[in-house]
Amino acid sequence: MSAAIWGSFGLVTAMVGLLGAVVVTGRLFGVVVTGRSMEPTLRSGQTVFVLRRRPDRVRRGDVVLLVDPAIPDAYVIKRVVALAGDAAPIPAGPVPVGSPVPEEEVLLLGDNPVYSVDSRLLGGYERRHILGVALLPRSRARRRGSRRRR
Repeated sequence: MSAAIWGSFGLVTAMVGLLGAVVVTGRLFGVVVTGRSMEPTLRSGQTVFVLRRRPDRVRRGDVVLLVDPAIPDAYVIKRVVALAGDAAPIPAGPVPVGSPVPEEEVLLLGDNPVYSVDSRLLGGYERRHILGVALLPRSRARRRGSRRRR
């Protein structure tokens, strides 16, 4: 799934007061999602805010935006499933299940495997390409593997 990045002036004016400190520091920016690889969590055409985060601060389960290593000036948004040193939970390119994820790499998956080109085909992604973490509503951030309580 690719994402088109808004410039820092593309934010809705009403949001500036609420998020002023973050916007001024340049840590928050918006992206428009294209493609179906992150459905149902993210839909094509949906705007998502991304908080810049150092790649070494990313955690398993985070939905991250990164520079596409294969296409300059393109971006990818996927979910982190394994960090460097973790046992690979899936076959990931040359990394077999149970093998440690190489240093400085992460394994990423789309939430919709039918439409996602991700670590299952490409192997690990270099952590340095990560730009930040998508800010998702709590229900969507924890959707995978959780049950709703009533």
